[in-house]
Amino acid sequence: MSAPIHDRPGQAPQRLAGLLAGLCLGLLAGCLLALLADRWVWLGMRVNAGLLVPLGALLGGLAGLKKPLGAARPWLLAAQAALLAAAAWLLGFDRQALLVVPACLFREGCQMPGLSLATINALLASWLLAGNALWLILGRRLGQPRGL
Repeated sequence: MSAPIHDRPGQAPQRLAGLLAGLCLGLLAGCLLALLADRWVWLGMRVNAGLLVPLGALLGGLAGLKKPLGAARPWLLAAQAALLAAAAWLLGFDRQALLVVPACLFREGCQMPGLSLATINALLASWLLAGNALWLILGRRLGQPRGL
């Protein structure tokens, strides 16, 4: 019989690293799914596409807690870059659209109409940057492979 989770050395940092990676990847995946759903007019009129952003982050975080990083770590940054590129392609590489549309979808999905788009963009950017930085630091401390 295995020891409880809290008795295993190094398990908590591994779970935290998995949570951070899952949150970052889930946030981007949710944004991409919301952008796709928003492009489909029929679906956009019937469903709040912005709910996919927090839902993606929540599901990504839960998946990251359930399954520690392990061998998937080198591919998470590539997956995030691919999701960002897909979002840029959907919005036509328009800088203004890249700053406005994801923030509007997030604001709509989280039911926070009082927040400005600049505040939401700062929140999303800090979430991704801090999450990835902490995830990379924890991954190195845990001795997991680096690079792609």
